Amino acid sequence: MRIQLLLNKDYIPYWKWLTYAFRKLPGVEIYVAQLESLHATDDISQKVRIVQEICREIHQQMLSMGIVSGKGVHEYAKLLLPLVKDHDEFMQKASWMSE
Repeated sequence: MRIQLLLNKDYIPYWKWLTYAFRKLPGVEIYVAQLESLHATDDISQKVRIVQEICREIHQQMLSMGIVSGKGVHEYAKLLLPLVKDHDEFMQKASWMSE
């Protein structure tokens, strides 16, 4: 969400308002659906696929804006994948949060 705000030359609001500001951006409907799917699934392979799709789309957007090179999407997915795994591990340890 933050990278989309930056790419749209908008400021990043306080975390409480981040989702609201993100949803107001033009063309983010696909990301909203993907983020909802990411949150809804417990299947790690599905989460990986969704993160890779998001990375691919953001990379294409950044390529079209001329702010990155043609480096492969897998490089970005490698950076985000630990966050997904850490989130799952954290949620398992903090089961009280999902009740």
